[in-house]
Amino acid sequence: MSSGYLTPKEMETIERVLAEVRDPSENRSFDKESARARILIDASGQGTRTEAELRVLLAQHVALHQTIDYPQERWENEGGSVT
Repeated sequence: MSSGYLTPKEMETIERVLAEVRDPSENRSFDKESARARILIDASGQGTRTEAELRVLLAQHVALHQTIDYPQERWENEGGSVT
């Protein structure tokens, strides 16, 4: 990433990687999607260039957050949450 901005090629790469994990339902979490995009943008800024490297980084992030979020989602699905 030169001069602090993503190139069109870097943006396309990030979009392709994000599309692989995007929830197709109407109940998507834009907070999660924004966080995932930010991780990839930051990684690009720190020199992570290849699509494969970004894919691995995002897979690790998604796996970590699925592990962290599972108890909360389970509790909500069992009727424990008041919305």
